[in-house]
Amino acid sequence: MASTKVQRFIGGHVSCSRKWKINFLASFKSSVIEALSIGANCFALYLKSSRQWSSKIVSDKDAADFKLICKEKSILLDKIVPHGSLLLNCGSPKPDVLDKSRSSLIEELKICQKLGISLYNFHPGNFPFRNHIGSTLNKISRAECIAKIAMCVNEAIEAVNGVVILLENSAGQGGSVGHTFEELRQIIDQIKDKSRIGICFDTCHAFAAVSFDIFEVEGYDISTESGYHLTMEEFDKVIGLDFLKAFHINDSKGIIDRHETIGKGKIGIHAFELLLNDGRFEDIPMVLETPLKNGEFSDYSHEIKILKSLIIRDN
Repeated sequence: MASTKVQRFIGGHVSCSRKWKINFLASFKSSVIEALSIGANCFALYLKSSRQWSSKIVSDKDAADFKLICKEKSILLDKIVPHGSLLLNCGSPKPDVLDKSRSSLIEELKICQKLGISLYNFHPGNFPFRNHIGSTLNKISRAECIAKIAMCVNEAIEAVNGVVILLENSAGQGGSVGHTFEELRQIIDQIKDKSRIGICFDTCHAFAAVSFDIFEVEGYDISTESGYHLTMEEFDKVIGLDFLKAFHINDSKGIIDRHETIGKGKIGIHAFELLLNDGRFEDIPMVLETPLKNGEFSDYSHEIKILKSLIIRDN
């Protein structure tokens, strides 16, 4: 029986931050060229500096130019997965941080809407748990943090139409919420319009997940075939595969959030072979966030070739 190549949407995070000082909006256009140069047919990018609260205004012309270049280069807008600002903490117990996070979330969704992008991924939030000077320890529980995240997402959904918000599973570091499928489900349960919420599954985060507040290892071992299938079964049971809208495909250096080059970490190449040949995910964008040796996005080219070489399925 013949083997047939099947298409998958594979890319990298090609945020062109080094160009923002020259022309911020050039990053939107050049991100498409960067993606094509590494052999990608989908990609992620930051919509603004990941370390700034404020957003730049996107003009009608800039948005039209971005849509045009995507069309010309055959990049599907619904396979682009912007990454939210790293400053966002929609579960913060601090009112000023919570307000800034809510406003920034809405601003970034408006940029997505204007660019015609229908997916948006972000780290849900975290709460402090270590006792140090100025600590807000015991002023907020994990459940309260989850409720705040859901509140922010609901308000953002009401404010901006047409964009599905993706919760990225965490590795549990820094009191981050969403390191278990159950926690992600708790957020989803509080979202009013469930057609506007989804999950971005980070393979490294899932594998390395730890409850740092109670120092309990709870990772999902996808490194073996049985572990991979059990993980996906559990995801489907707890959350539902219909909510899975994107992947961050990263190998792992082990416990805590330390990404590694595909095939060189603790997860290993077989897990990615299983993922890439899983017919349930054939239409889902898969984005690399692995280490860049020289800070050049061209480093992704080799990994994308490796991943593509795994995509063979008997028909």
